[in-house]
Amino acid sequence: RKAAAQGNAKAQFFLGLLYNYGHGVRKNYSKALMWYRQAAEQGYALAQFNLGEMFNAGHGLPRNYAMALEWYHKAAEQWDAGALLSLGGMYEHGHGVPQSDEQAYMWCQLSKEASMPGNRTYELASRKMEILSRKMHSDEIERAQKDAAEWSSKYHPF
Repeated sequence: RKAAAQGNAKAQFFLGLLYNYGHGVRKNYSKALMWYRQAAEQGYALAQFNLGEMFNAGHGLPRNYAMALEWYHKAAEQWDAGALLSLGGMYEHGHGVPQSDEQAYMWCQLSKEASMPGNRTYELASRKMEILSRKMHSDEIERAQKDAAEWSSKYHPF
């Protein structure tokens, strides 16, 4: 708490996690949101992703897809695999955006690239891409791959 109160983004994020899940403290979405927001506004990607998750699910506040998308995008620009995968889900289901299998595939491909083989996000992204590809034409997949490469060249950290 002392580090978070002094503006340490990582401490703010972890304090938000504790309140979000009720570990060592009483679960409190309002406090989780407050601490996540403070860390997110400092550019802490994991806090940006978790804010997106709270807005997407409506935990402790009204569900707001526009805000979820905004925070997911901020985290995705920092190559956060979870945010990239969540953007894929938003497009897959048309939550706050026009439904688009092509866009969903693109974001899932980026999530897979940002993940390590064998980790949960990598596996989820791979499965979603497989499911989406069964519904798509080859030209749609090619466009999604091209769009992913363009986005990656702009935001990929190396």
